[in-house]
Amino acid sequence: MQGSWGLRKTASFAVILLLALGFLGTLESVQQAHATTNVTGIGSWTEQTDYGASGGSSGTGGTSILGNSCVTSAQTVYCVGGQNPQGKDLSNVYYASMTSSGTLGGWTETTDYGTASGDSGAGGLGIEFTSCVAYNGYIYCVGGATNSAVVSDSFYAQLSSSGVGPWTETTDYGAASGSSGSSGLKLFELSCIADSGYIYCLGGGTSKVFFAQLSSSGVGTWTETTDYGAASGNSGTGGVSISDNPNSCVDNNGSMYCVGGNIAFKPTSKVFYAQVSSTGVGGWAEAVDYGASSGNSGAGGVPIFATSCTDYSSAILCVGGDTTGPSATSSVFYGPVDQLSDWYSTISYVVATYHLSCAVLALLGLAWLFCTGGSSASTYSAPIQTPGSDNDATTTSFVNCYYNEYSTSPGDYHPYWGCGISVSGDPKDAYPTGKVTFATTGSGFFESSYTQYSLLTGCSLFVGSESGLAAGNSACSFYYEPGNGEFTATLTAAYQGDSDHQGSSASIVVSVGGSISTTTSPLGGLASTCPPPQTLICLSITGAEPSTAFTISSSALYSQPTGTAALNLNPTAMFDVKVPGITAGTADVCTNGIPVDSSTTMEYWNGGSWVRGTGTTETAGTPGSICTDIPVASLQGTPVIVGEPLSAGSTTSSTSATSTTAAQTSSSASSTASTTASTSTASSTSTTSSGGGIPEFPAQPLLVILLSAVMVCFYILSRSRLGKPPSKPSL
Repeated sequence: MQGSWGLRKTASFAVILLLALGFLGTLESVQQAHATTNVTGIGSWTEQTDYGASGGSSGTGGTSILGNSCVTSAQTVYCVGGQNPQGKDLSNVYYASMTSSGTLGGWTETTDYGTASGDSGAGGLGIEFTSCVAYNGYIYCVGGATNSAVVSDSFYAQLSSSGVGPWTETTDYGAASGSSGSSGLKLFELSCIADSGYIYCLGGGTSKVFFAQLSSSGVGTWTETTDYGAASGNSGTGGVSISDNPNSCVDNNGSMYCVGGNIAFKPTSKVFYAQVSSTGVGGWAEAVDYGASSGNSGAGGVPIFATSCTDYSSAILCVGGDTTGPSATSSVFYGPVDQLSDWYSTISYVVATYHLSCAVLALLGLAWLFCTGGSSASTYSAPIQTPGSDNDATTTSFVNCYYNEYSTSPGDYHPYWGCGISVSGDPKDAYPTGKVTFATTGSGFFESSYTQYSLLTGCSLFVGSESGLAAGNSACSFYYEPGNGEFTATLTAAYQGDSDHQGSSASIVVSVGGSISTTTSPLGGLASTCPPPQTLICLSITGAEPSTAFTISSSALYSQPTGTAALNLNPTAMFDVKVPGITAGTADVCTNGIPVDSSTTMEYWNGGSWVRGTGTTETAGTPGSICTDIPVASLQGTPVIVGEPLSAGSTTSSTSATSTTAAQTSSSASSTASTTASTSTASSTSTTSSGGGIPEFPAQPLLVILLSAVMVCFYILSRSRLGKPPSKPSL
């Protein structure tokens, strides 16, 4: 009856797919926490030209530096000041340009900091931990420390491909006017950003935040704005005071994001963000703790100060830093700037260090993260990975597999497996797309309920955007129907990859019924044990002739054998059992792994009629087990049927699904099982063996369940039809 089978199998397929999607849907909260970013990590670090050197990348040339401040403009990086290993604050300023291959050329010295001319490093103002920003072709540097004092001086200069122009002093930090360095706030280790023609600075041992307008004439009047970490107020008594070691702030899309720092002389993992505008900084909100995937209490994540953060394509990237002082780290984290709802770790920096100065250089849609400083002359770069550039690895897996049988007429018995396929990639990247192909070591075939009874060589992925999957996950489904007499089969699903994802594959060994045959020697002991699959027949023989070798074989049958009479049972399972070589004794015939209740029984064909076995025992369950006694003389190629008596009003189709054992593997392998058999006067207890179950996934959220039910009903109504099933494809 196509109506019954078509509805049931179509519904089963919908359930498989929806279970697979629903399982992945449990990750949906993770997807919601992953804000949009085009950054998926960084590649390997490569050593570039030593800082301050015209060539060479050994780390032994150039100038070892700590506390310099670097900015980028076009494809050039400019670095100001810093302290050398002898503790001297330098006025040297260097610049280097990126080549088309993403490498950094040699460093060239340019105008000393704070002077109108000269690039010997002998003039100007030796400075460390000044905070510089670049905007509209100019560089602006605020505060810092010299060998003799902390200063409020601010300077600016024009940038070009040939270096930095003359430096001009401008409004002292925090002052309404004046540029002598005698007014304003004398602070160092500030963290400043530039956005839409304004500069915003904070830190330096206070919660005060100031902003000022930028122009080709310098820095305008400084105005105090919302205290750092506070929702409102600008008295400097509220918010969070960043003490002797700095946090690191970046600008992205009109907001300021600040990471870590020392609070009360202890590193913190707190991260704050606020919108910036021409009227100042808005109320601060706390984001997810640095290095954590959730939580903003400051108690989680990685406490950090003196990390170096920069931004690219709606993401923040932070390199190194100090965790507990002194305990430098090489960790690199990045996260989307949409409220910084999650942090991800990526390839660590080459050494554990802090007070690096890092910046991003971009060219023709590609970008590199450059870092220098940290008490070293070495400069390193790493490519920033984005969708389409990183060739993400993927993981293919089988999910929510189950075993079932169906019949289209009395005695017509067909087992099948249904499975979902999940392909997961980077949760921050595009979804895997394309096709998954199938292969089997058996003689069966794959099919899809969308094309009933059509041979299936693969399936196309439903991607997350189409089916509500978690970020980076896609899925599809299939049926597998074994060949007649098939024992086990290794099914392989191979994702073919796409322009942004590598291919991957997975294999699963399924027990699908079948035959087993083992010749034994007369050593006494067990006549048989139950091998996997558990749906095979198990025999224990007593009363046979002593010292007689024989063979036991059993095969799963998928239709009623020809020449047998009408069935008395609605079959749940059928087997052919053969014990040639002996005729005496009684066989305790058992089968496991099928639905069994108190009315289930077992019959065998004696050549003229169906006969019910004696001494039948059942262990009810789904799956359960049933055993009955059959004369060995009758087991000479004898059909055995398990099922419910027709008089009990049962139907002619088997509808109960059992979660039959399957073992998932990373490579194709067929499974074999053996049994030992010998004549014995002792009875035996059947034993079972399994290869590990399909994992059970957590219950789905209510919304997923409701949507699944609606989709199943809709799909059934749209696909159901009456009539005789079309012929199965020849195998």
